[in-house]
Amino acid sequence: MSDKIVKKNPFAGIVSYFKDVRGEMKKVVWPTRKQLQKNTIIVLIAIVLIGAFIWVLDLGFQNGLSVFTDASTQNNATTQQSTPQLPVEQPAPATQQNGQ
Repeated sequence: MSDKIVKKNPFAGIVSYFKDVRGEMKKVVWPTRKQLQKNTIIVLIAIVLIGAFIWVLDLGFQNGLSVFTDASTQNNATTQQSTPQLPVEQPAPATQQNGQ
């Protein structure tokens, strides 16, 4: 048996990684300018449509909640009108001390 110690280059893994990345990048099929423009327009239209849909849902929820809050406000108003209000005593004004 040989007792030789094999030292590995610490940068060999990094170099191998970048060689692999370069090889994979050569395999990539890039879109043409026309395809890129078409896909960009599709994405922008989708964003506008989804934004409008969420806006409509938000308005619907807002109006739906306002119906419930208006109903609870009206119920509180009728409850307060049916119960007599007791007068609230106001504290007496403070008198000045030391003749001031």
